[in-house]
Amino acid sequence: MASLLDGHLLDRPPAEIYASGEQLDVPTLLGSNADEASLALASPPDTDADKYQESVRKTYGADAERFLRLYPGENQEQVLKSRLQADTDKIMTRAMHRWARLQTQTGESAAYLYYFTRVPPEKGLEKFGAYHGAEVMYAYDNLGKDNDAAYEEVDYRLRDQMSAYCVNFVRTGDPNVSGLPVWPTVERAPEQVMEFGEGSAPATRPRSDAIDFWMDYDGPIP
Repeated sequence: MASLLDGHLLDRPPAEIYASGEQLDVPTLLGSNADEASLALASPPDTDADKYQESVRKTYGADAERFLRLYPGENQEQVLKSRLQADTDKIMTRAMHRWARLQTQTGESAAYLYYFTRVPPEKGLEKFGAYHGAEVMYAYDNLGKDNDAAYEEVDYRLRDQMSAYCVNFVRTGDPNVSGLPVWPTVERAPEQVMEFGEGSAPATRPRSDAIDFWMDYDGPIP
């Protein structure tokens, strides 16, 4: 974050600006995907279980056991899954929740939060799940423009729903549109998000125990 602070356009971390209520107070729509860190599989991280546990205990100290309950590492398969999940949770999901909560706490304008879980049927990419950026082609209504996947009816339905929400948000500052499930604000339903998966529907916020770990954690986030 420090590298982004230039003393002119941004003189403090964004979280501090929001905490003090000095942000540009406009409606906010934001969210993350279920497998944000999965593209790291293209160059997999170290999966040695002993090294993983040693690193966790060194990094998280008194919080290490809680961390290992959330992200176990007894074998290579567990370590790989936990590393990817931890990066998804701490870097993206936590950040989006924190941003939405800060806007709700100090701003007058509404915040809307989503969580994208649909795995695009793209040949060769299925192992990446709902990867970083996978939602863009649905939300921006350009799904299948390159004939790059065998999209299904559920994909086109999700595209129509997501793009309708986005267009209405741009027009009015509120994504809700007639005929689609009501997308609650974070203020009204802090324990819910709009899940975009097989369809669109409000759902309990994902991985709440893990996200709360990162929301509570005071140490540096590696």
